[in-house]
Amino acid sequence: MEPVQQPHQSNSRRLLILSVAAILLLSTCFFFLLQHRQNPNRAPITAAELDNRLMETGGEEFVQLPAPSPADRKLIEAQEALAARQPDRALQLANEMLAVDAKNVTAHIILGRSYFRTGELDKAAKAFSKAIEIKPDLPEAYLYRGHLHKANKRYDQALADYNQALGLNPELSAAYYHRGDVGLLTNELDDAMADFTLAIVKKSGVTNPPPTPYFKRGYLLYLQQDHKAAIKDLSRAIELAPAMYEAYLYRANALCALRRHDMAIRDYNTLIQLKPDFALAYYGRALALREKGDTEKADTDFRKAEQLGIKRLQ
Repeated sequence: MEPVQQPHQSNSRRLLILSVAAILLLSTCFFFLLQHRQNPNRAPITAAELDNRLMETGGEEFVQLPAPSPADRKLIEAQEALAARQPDRALQLANEMLAVDAKNVTAHIILGRSYFRTGELDKAAKAFSKAIEIKPDLPEAYLYRGHLHKANKRYDQALADYNQALGLNPELSAAYYHRGDVGLLTNELDDAMADFTLAIVKKSGVTNPPPTPYFKRGYLLYLQQDHKAAIKDLSRAIELAPAMYEAYLYRANALCALRRHDMAIRDYNTLIQLKPDFALAYYGRALALREKGDTEKADTDFRKAEQLGIKRLQ
């Protein structure tokens, strides 16, 4: 005799299956919304601006500088002023501290960072050099002075300072990154690749590592036509800094090189939302649309790119 199936058991099983299917569907939709969500209110930012933010806020400092005690009121106020983007106030407080103790290393560092913020690079360099004179085993002072040499295109001096910082603290990931940036600027691309990789490795255990080492290494991989590896690094950079528009450009270009035109077009779309006057975004999207056979939309983008300064080559 065939077993009799209880109606309520059958209905319960059917409801369970439908519920699971609905959850999976909603989860999938939510995932794609997260992947492709575009926020037109995001302010675009460059890799250089991200680097400057780290330097300006002291985000590259490590444990070498002593933490201020509750009695160090002026130092605490100076650090708060820098964090609040008030370099003039930080300068005043640093000078007040130095009037009491001319060999206050932390005050000289605050002074240098404040001058860096106000664009007075020569004064900043003197402040960091004074900190080095007082405490020659302080790697952060060499790191910051290296930044000033790099900004002034004194690349040999920048390299010397970054090397000195790493000699004192081989774990100073920012020094690897900025040394790699000098390599990129001077066309020493193999050295740059090695240093960007070291900067990434040294921060491998950090929850939110700096995005720019991934961007710069991804850019180099793109130049070397290792497009799959480039996409991986550029995607990580975008994950960490969704408004860094340059990363979308090179990832889109790499996707086009792999003939993944639909994915590339999504990146160009995001890029255009972030930076509506970016000619390369329209030109790249035009090429991708043309490869897909959508010549009408491609021609529209070619015209827009030409209006923004890029002539159509073919």
